Amino acid sequence: WGKRGAPAQAAAAAGLPSLDYADISAAVEKRLFIGKVPPGTTEDELAGIYGAYGALQECRVVPDRGGSGNGIAFVSFETWSAAHRALLDTDGHQRLRGHEGTPSALVASFAERTSNVGRGGGLAYAKGLDIARVFVGSLPDDTAEAELAECFSAVGSVEGAALLPARARLRCGYVTFQIWGEALDAVEQLHGQPLRGGGEPMTVVLAQPKAKERDGGIASATSRSSAVYAAEPPTKWRRTESASMPTPAPGASDLLSQLVSAYVAAVNGQSPTSACDLIHDQIMKTRERVRGG
Repeated sequence: WGKRGAPAQAAAAAGLPSLDYADISAAVEKRLFIGKVPPGTTEDELAGIYGAYGALQECRVVPDRGGSGNGIAFVSFETWSAAHRALLDTDGHQRLRGHEGTPSALVASFAERTSNVGRGGGLAYAKGLDIARVFVGSLPDDTAEAELAECFSAVGSVEGAALLPARARLRCGYVTFQIWGEALDAVEQLHGQPLRGGGEPMTVVLAQPKAKERDGGIASATSRSSAVYAAEPPTKWRRTESASMPTPAPGASDLLSQLVSAYVAAVNGQSPTSACDLIHDQIMKTRERVRGG
């Protein structure tokens, strides 16, 4: 793994979870921990519930050897979005037929990768995050928002796509999904892929939350705290301590010019502080790539 970047360190220092995909996937997996499973529950019963959200890679009930009456189970999915939707729909809501006498509904959370982060290390992501937006860079200058939305609809339900003003050969923008799991799928599946065949590979990273301006434009304390969130390039773009000096990525200079122009337009326009912060962060990271650092 690469060293954690400044934005990830700032988020950790503020007690906020990192939005770096490498950090998220190291902490939790596309697997749900299911608690308060009634005695006598079978794997077929659970598969009947959770299989409705997507193909199951695993469905396992752990025997309640302690006799507590609250068993546990694990279900694994192929995609983040399937796991997240299953969590949202069943956590605290789902009761198993034939087990109505149990005291409470099932509880669900993302399973931790305890071998990586230890017990409790993935707690920040246990119920998912309320962040469903990705930043997309290295888009052709003639990209239309409809085209961008269509491309990203392959991995989830797109609620909106917005492009920043074209100032160079390449453009950038944002895509908003319904849920966090869909945004994770977009990063995992579309980062490094071209919007069109033969085009530049796209940059796709989780975007920081939008600042909620109020009281004459003064951000709330929550908004100011969330400003330390930042979208970082995946680990493969960053140096490890033992890695040799990488060469600048193809198209990095064009992306840098594009981001600088977008930043100037955002600062001079009516863009929220969070958008300016995000673009500035991307500028600094792209500059490192141009310099080969």
